[in-house]
Amino acid sequence: MFQIIKNGTACHFNEKGINYEALERFAGEVEKMKKDDGIDTLIVASGSIKFGMLEEGEKRTKEELDDYEKQGYASVGQPILINLYKKIFNKNVAQILPTRADLEKSDYVKRLIHQNLKKDRISVVNYDDCLDFEQINKDNDTMASTLAVYSGADRLILLGHYDGFMDNKGNLVNYISNITDEHRSYCNGKSNSGNGGFDTKLLAAKEVTENGIPMYIGNINSPLEEVINGPRHSYFAPVNNKRINQNY
Repeated sequence: MFQIIKNGTACHFNEKGINYEALERFAGEVEKMKKDDGIDTLIVASGSIKFGMLEEGEKRTKEELDDYEKQGYASVGQPILINLYKKIFNKNVAQILPTRADLEKSDYVKRLIHQNLKKDRISVVNYDDCLDFEQINKDNDTMASTLAVYSGADRLILLGHYDGFMDNKGNLVNYISNITDEHRSYCNGKSNSGNGGFDTKLLAAKEVTENGIPMYIGNINSPLEEVINGPRHSYFAPVNNKRINQNY
């Protein structure tokens, strides 16, 4: 099995600073999945701009920055982000920084991903925010879904500081078999730390489920086993039922 896990910007932080406790547990779980069950993992990691802003003491919000400023902070923050992943994993970590054009024009990135899997490397992928003007204000949710379809993943997991997709009364929606306008009406814009909000998560879910890939939304502070099999998550079932999780 091959899974893609997207860690949103907020996954990397808590009220004390870097969220080492959750990230180190996460890395151990990913390595255990590989050892015990042969599950390969690719990580899509947001946060380079945020790390750059913190490194240089930027007090403005991300929304107050122009695109060139964001790109500058991304260039400072990306090495910090990748070094964090090198610190928490006990194996080689590979950095992949594609542009949208890289994913659209050839299968080079796909070949690179599978070569790294073959070599048992942990690939950490982020859009090249330093250079890609098209993506600088977009979220990695849809990058993760595009990569899932593009590289033939068996499931996609989106992690953040939330248990899953909530309705307009704040109730967790555990199971979604078909995305409707009602679900879209629950989306309330961008998150505090990242670009996405749940509107981009629904776009990601639509892309993968229409290609037979299930998607989960869960909390970085919860064990991965609970995100996948426990009650505190949202599960988006594949539309064509090719790969529906057997727990449902």
